[in-house]
Amino acid sequence: MKTHLIKISAIALLLLVGFAACKKQQITETEKSKNLIAIKPTVDGISYNGQWLSFNSIEAFNETIENLKSIDEDNGSDGLDAFEEQFHEFTSIRKNAKNLDENDDVDLDRLITSGTILYTPDDEFGSLISKDGFIQIGDSIYNFRTTENSYVVSNQYETALLDGVSIENIEEVTSFPTTFAVFYRKKDFGTGWIVTDKDPGYPGNPMPWGGTSFYGSLCNFQPKNPMPMGDYVIYLDKDVNGNELPKNGSQKVRFECKVFREAYGIYKCVGVKMKIQNQKSNGKWKTQIDAQSLKINLCARGTFNNSITGCPDQAWGSYSHYLSDTNDDAVKKTIEYFAGFGCTFSVQMDNINAHYIGKWKDKEVKIWIIR
Repeated sequence: MKTHLIKISAIALLLLVGFAACKKQQITETEKSKNLIAIKPTVDGISYNGQWLSFNSIEAFNETIENLKSIDEDNGSDGLDAFEEQFHEFTSIRKNAKNLDENDDVDLDRLITSGTILYTPDDEFGSLISKDGFIQIGDSIYNFRTTENSYVVSNQYETALLDGVSIENIEEVTSFPTTFAVFYRKKDFGTGWIVTDKDPGYPGNPMPWGGTSFYGSLCNFQPKNPMPMGDYVIYLDKDVNGNELPKNGSQKVRFECKVFREAYGIYKCVGVKMKIQNQKSNGKWKTQIDAQSLKINLCARGTFNNSITGCPDQAWGSYSHYLSDTNDDAVKKTIEYFAGFGCTFSVQMDNINAHYIGKWKDKEVKIWIIR
């Protein structure tokens, strides 16, 4: 199960920091017309060598992940930006993708699916990895790649890596697979999924696998159907009446809905995300506008898969979540995760019932994604 290395006192301190005048940083008014206070987690146990972040222990890494998730729920990407700005000229894979998406001439989706840049749908984890894929935890330096294997070496090679030596040329390097590999990116929902714009059950009527509709119980699951690794995506460009969504000026608009299951060795997660996009005159889709509202209602259950003898698999869920945001470009939830080492080999999602609802210029889109 999820490690319990997070210190309650640290989380309490995080909250206090947001209210202490000597510790808070006022963010100027954004395009969303919000005045946000960037709540920064303490940086005890974190250092920066000019290229990547180093955590002196897995506990420090785990605690930072937990704190960033609290920040993201409260302040979104503005809070994550504020965290990263503490480290001069540090650019994470999350911020790199965000910067590229702001450039009208860049096709971010093509860069992701081609493996040109690193990408993860989990924004908090993505805020800790340098855009070149490096992070240090304890005495190990990790270099993530979009190829089949990523790499890890002892921190005794830090100077050599900073001087430009390629990590795979170090004799003592160890390789391991991750879902940064391009074949896990942007998958279509296929066999094993139910994706429909109509509630598959109606009030008082049975679901295909029995029981009442979602209106009766969102946690009415079909038989267990473990989800493969990947970033599963569908795009919605028509409202509930089948009409094309109103344009943003001359630009077409669509909603992106996804379910993801990822594994990066030191971090495993499952989650959901919904965002709005506008299409530029050159055909490229961007996340540069705010939706009227974004909502995801979901229930999920799964298993912490353990690969070590003496460590049995452990179930998690059923967890119900109601996610809602207004005047924003995205809403996301990491449903369950495991940060660190130990028994857990991966975080499995056995079932999910998710209802995505978006609104743009008073026109609504809806989709049910079920497994």
